[in-house]
Amino acid sequence: MKLLKLITASIFTIAALASCDYQERVVWSPDGERMAVLADQLHVADKESISKPLLTKQFGSVIAVRWLPDNHHALVVYRRSLHHVLKSGSKNSKNSDTSVDYLQIFDFSGAVNEVKAVAGPVLFKSNTAIEDLRLSPNGKLVAISQADKCRHRISIITLGGVASVVASNASEPEWSKDSCSIYFFREISPKNSAYTTFIPVSTISSLAVADASGKLSVSKLRRDLAQCAGDILSGGRIRALEDGSLLFCSTAIKLPSAGAMFGLQERALFRYRPSYRASKPSVEQIKIDGPSLASDLETFEPNQNGSKIAICSSKGAVRLISLSDDGTSGQVTLLEKPLADSAGNFAGCAPRWRNANELTFSVRNASNVQALGDHDGDVVLQDFKGWTPGSELPARQVLSRNWPLANIDFLKLSKPHK
Repeated sequence: MKLLKLITASIFTIAALASCDYQERVVWSPDGERMAVLADQLHVADKESISKPLLTKQFGSVIAVRWLPDNHHALVVYRRSLHHVLKSGSKNSKNSDTSVDYLQIFDFSGAVNEVKAVAGPVLFKSNTAIEDLRLSPNGKLVAISQADKCRHRISIITLGGVASVVASNASEPEWSKDSCSIYFFREISPKNSAYTTFIPVSTISSLAVADASGKLSVSKLRRDLAQCAGDILSGGRIRALEDGSLLFCSTAIKLPSAGAMFGLQERALFRYRPSYRASKPSVEQIKIDGPSLASDLETFEPNQNGSKIAICSSKGAVRLISLSDDGTSGQVTLLEKPLADSAGNFAGCAPRWRNANELTFSVRNASNVQALGDHDGDVVLQDFKGWTPGSELPARQVLSRNWPLANIDFLKLSKPHK
């Protein structure tokens, strides 16, 4: 009976991520002057040039980068396989697939053409892969999510290297704007329920993890904000906006329902609004004026003031959603057309906002698509200040003009399967 009440109260299902790689490839520093570029190796770039690779091969693969507020220190997550970890490159065939994820601080001071990576302290390391990395707005705490044999957990790590597991059966952490709380998806459905009979149930939850000074202080009281039909394996995304509301991607469903194929239903964007004065908390679907975006909405990234949202697809398409003043509806503008199925795949870089008006994303060079050479695409910057939907799009600045494109793997077009 209790499960039935939970299902009946559920309104949404968290969308499943597409199988494509939407790894963050370009990450702007807080002042917007430089960016970390994750390609064959880690680089630092500005609008005119790019550095040489900054980490040697012994560091393994760079997974994620987050700039600290001073604009020259950064948190770097890298993954070292066993042959990186063992001395003299010796391998243990029995555990050849073993890898270790490291979270470490690096100093990237200096001009782009002179910058070097100065290694700082290792804050955290684990044999369990780090799936997500979110830095608090004040730059004092880090939230990570991990999954070991489908057992998800969220930990908070201080810049002094103190780690604390704060939530289990939870994923996709996002910080509140005051840096005191995190939001996340938490699974509350029975572990052994048959998904063909029961709808798995999750909730968007909130947990206080720091005091006003930024010191780690985990509350014992968790708040469940909005129930959802779906589980934490669905791979949803939460983004906190300046007004305190939460933006997330989900699938609207009608209940009662049983055995629904949620992955086949269209997804949409939703906003959770907390209580304000006399108003109660609410969840509303954002009405989007434009073509169906269901398969791409899991990549959404709002700008700094929440007025625009960028999304991308596996075929290189980039779209911009301009929200209305009250945030209840949006108009879609196509910035970059998708590749034809016969042309292969162009992953590029996921759209990243330099500030509230300037958007960075990748484009393919159509004239060179058939060549499949080193210069299949570029990273561009487009300024939407003063632009209104329906008017001519502003000019783009090419950022990757002087990049060593032979080594920038995400700007290469993969050949289609025959």
